[in-house]
Formats: sequence, structure tokens, C-alpha cells
Amino acid sequence: MVASFGQLDLKPFEFHGHLGNRRVVSFGLKYDYSSRSVGPASEMPTFLGDLLVRVAEFAGYEVDAFRQVGVNEYPPCAGIGWHKDKADFGLIV
Repeated sequence: MVASFGQLDLKPFEFHGHLGNRRVVSFGLKYDYSSRSVGPASEMPTFLGDLLVRVAEFAGYEVDAFRQVGVNEYPPCAGIGWHKDKADFGLIV
């Protein structure tokens, strides 16, 4: 799994014209901050299958309940500040 994460096409995180201190990729669905809307993203990679099963079991949901996966890569020593999303994204695990 670690090798598979290393092959992901991560892009700089952009938020209202500013670049965040991380790189990201979304699967299933993605949130567009400029239009404040949710749209389709790339399909879930097969290497995430076992992880999704474990997450669903942990959360007490069916695997199909998880329609989006976000991967964030933070550089060493990057601060991760507290925040509250303005939109309701539902269940987050």
C-alpha cells in the first residue's frame, strides 16, 4: 500500500487562489472550493479496497457508504491547524 501511495498523482492544494502546504488527490468525488460544489473525481484505485472494508467495519457502515477518498501529503514539519468546514460533508472517517 505504501508503494501505491507513492505512485499517486498528487497536486498542490489550492484554496481560493492560495496554495496550501500540502499535496492532494481525491477519488470518487471531489469538492471544488471555487464553485463550492461537489463533482466527480477519478475512480477509487483498487489498492484502497481492503482499507475501505476496514474503515467501513470500524465505522459500522457498508463499504458503498464511502463515496469519496481524499489523500493528503504534508511535508515534514508542516503545521496542521484546526478548522471547521463550512459545508456539511456527512460522515468522515
